[in-house]
Amino acid sequence: MKLNKIGLKWKIFAYFLFFATLIIICTWLFQTFFFNYFYSDSKKRSCYNLSEQLEVVLSNTPSIEALRDKTNTLDSIASLSENSEVDLVLSYLEMNGDIVVLYSSNDDTMSELHSELARRWKKTLHSGIEGRFMETEGNLLKYDALVFCGRQNVLITLTTSLAPSGNLLLFMRTYLIFLIVITALLAVGFATFVSSDISTPISALNKAAKELAKGNYQAKFKGYGYNEIQELSESLTYAAEELGKLDKYQKDLIANVSHDLRTPLTLITGYSEMMKDLPDEMNPENLQVIIDESKRLTRLVNDILLLTKLQSSTEEFKFDRFSLTDSVNEIIYRNNKLVGQLGIEMKFIYDKNVDVNGDEEKISKVLYNFISNAIHYVGEDKKVIVKQTITDKVVRISVIDHGIGINPEHLKDVWNRYYKENKNHKRTSSGSGLGLSIVKGILENHHLKYGVNSTVNEGSEFWFEMEIID
Repeated sequence: MKLNKIGLKWKIFAYFLFFATLIIICTWLFQTFFFNYFYSDSKKRSCYNLSEQLEVVLSNTPSIEALRDKTNTLDSIASLSENSEVDLVLSYLEMNGDIVVLYSSNDDTMSELHSELARRWKKTLHSGIEGRFMETEGNLLKYDALVFCGRQNVLITLTTSLAPSGNLLLFMRTYLIFLIVITALLAVGFATFVSSDISTPISALNKAAKELAKGNYQAKFKGYGYNEIQELSESLTYAAEELGKLDKYQKDLIANVSHDLRTPLTLITGYSEMMKDLPDEMNPENLQVIIDESKRLTRLVNDILLLTKLQSSTEEFKFDRFSLTDSVNEIIYRNNKLVGQLGIEMKFIYDKNVDVNGDEEKISKVLYNFISNAIHYVGEDKKVIVKQTITDKVVRISVIDHGIGINPEHLKDVWNRYYKENKNHKRTSSGSGLGLSIVKGILENHHLKYGVNSTVNEGSEFWFEMEIID
């Protein structure tokens, strides 16, 4: 099994075991290659510290005789030597050059001790390093220091082994084995716990995601344990809800488009067959019905194609300078001819003409959709108001109707390409719900601000803003 195919739980488990193994190997390497070095360095520091303590004791003693008379002083010196695990010899020279031993923890015979002391006295006196001399012979460390005790020189002679004893090595090996076993057990237990703790919520999310992929938009994503997993769970839950809405909107779109296609096709087919079977019905009125329904089909198909191009960013835009005020006036003029007979009044409120930069044809389509939307949902007053407001160098075009408005929770959905007004609004429209989505695509490709303000039972205001060209 390839590593990238291993589950998250076992991969985390493997990483922890690898880390624990690395620690064990480092500990073994330290024991094998560096322990002697650190042990030797520790012994050297031990000799130096013991020497420092002895120098304080001896320098505070007024004379050799006083040192001999103070049993407790010699006892404290012996205690320091035993605690440091260092062989200690204190000696001084008499006037005739004989070496006198004040204290010795060494097991050598007196003749061997005097021979060694004579050699070390000689080296220390001729070392020239402030009465201190250190040397190593094999695994032995020898450290000597001259200290004044009253008016007499006392030689502190320290000897210790730089190699750990057999008992110490046995203890260290036993300790290392014990440490390896404990570390391995703890690593396995900790790796099992952590891998399960991290992978369990992710596995649950993965299972729910598979349900979502199958089309179950009610799948529940429950994240816990970590902020990132909780945030992922919330994101997936939101995605599932949006996909559910999208699926519903898409089904609504198919139903709406099917209805809008079926109606004109039925009329075209019916009138065509009637004129075929009844030659007397071949008249301009029936032909006009066929032409009008064909145009309606063409507009619907063109809207679908335009929306597809806008969504895929393949629609071309031709930016140029044009009069936005004139475009609004022209669209209102054309619409007034059509809606005048329905008793709907359209009014354009503006102070002066303004020029903007953009694709005039696409902006005109935005205006047409806003005005067409307001006409479809006009209120009882039968009024549609278009306002041009100028603030600094920005012009806002607002299209206002006094219909029943839109519930606040549905405002964000009106721009969705599959959205069609909620049935609770009781608005009647034969549109497929593509108009405002086309508006959104056009305005976003122009990088313009746009929005909708609506109050239930009072009406809606759709608007967009453009920068004025002086």
